Amino acid sequence: MQKDWQASRTWVLMIGVLEWQNPQRFKPFAKTGRIDRQIADFFRTAGVPDSQLIYLEDQLADYQSVKQAIAHICQNMQAHDFLFFYYAGHGTFDYKKDVCLVVYDHSEGKELTVRELYQQFSQISLPFQALFTADCCHSGALADLARQYNHRFAAIASVVAENTSTGDWTYSNALLECLNGNYFVNPEQAHLSLHQTAEYIGEAMAVVEAQRAPAFIPQNLANWVLSNPTQPQVIPELGKLALIYRKTQQHLGRIINANPLEYQIRFFSYTNDQTEWHKRTEVLLYQTRKSLPIGTPVEVYYPAKGVKKWYEARIVEDYKHILYYIQYDIDQTYEWVDTDRIRPIWALDSLIDSPVDIT
Repeated sequence: MQKDWQASRTWVLMIGVLEWQNPQRFKPFAKTGRIDRQIADFFRTAGVPDSQLIYLEDQLADYQSVKQAIAHICQNMQAHDFLFFYYAGHGTFDYKKDVCLVVYDHSEGKELTVRELYQQFSQISLPFQALFTADCCHSGALADLARQYNHRFAAIASVVAENTSTGDWTYSNALLECLNGNYFVNPEQAHLSLHQTAEYIGEAMAVVEAQRAPAFIPQNLANWVLSNPTQPQVIPELGKLALIYRKTQQHLGRIINANPLEYQIRFFSYTNDQTEWHKRTEVLLYQTRKSLPIGTPVEVYYPAKGVKKWYEARIVEDYKHILYYIQYDIDQTYEWVDTDRIRPIWALDSLIDSPVDIT
């Protein structure tokens, strides 16, 4: 099965901003091993024409340049073309509480909102398909707003709209693995759908960063093939999450290769490029914890301004027994939390007043 996009019919707009004109407001990120360049290289190597691949990096990603790039694509896309949009950097809110993707010179009047982004691309009258991705705080607005655009847009974000995000490349690295069709993403199949891509990224963000990575994949695009992985593998452990213990520290990684005696582990870090071979006897496969049913009364650990407290809440949603969406009793607000931060009220007699493992 071949991928459902053709390089000659693909438009790529990538914005990677790791430094800003106002560093006091927007803290710079380290540029070592930046994954956005690797994603751009993927599309370049795949054969996307230079005239259809726009990658704006750091100071080149100013508001005017981004607007010109969007206008250029809107004016030149043809019927049934494919658009891939990617942003890495900071996310914030404007005065209307709309989520902004922070361009290099972000300031009042130079705010690139997710709403504006979609509105501009939705003006293209010809039929086309688009995938929007973002690795930044509040990027979940991409998934929330994509629902409004008549099944034309799919979106995969790094975190829900109301939350901040990790400063690591976990999301972008998982996206790149899917684009490359790495065999450990889906060892049993020779292709990877858009829905499977969202699932893989979602699990990585939940386990590694304790973040819910939302996605909106229209039904008509759910089985859309994103990449051409290598041939299916027969080693069942490939792609599994694994733990290594060094003294008292736990290190999480993913099994990317194996032989009869050892596993090769790629550890999660800022750039996700550290790999080591370990004896099979040293490796523990990651396991999710016991499920807590919807409606279970719990207490949620919340350190605020140095004060560590437990707040009563109820479980509203369960994401693969890794994260739970809870509603606080005190103010009826909601939050995604990992299992280290919650304890069921019926188990309080056996728990101490600190985050604990509830297995």
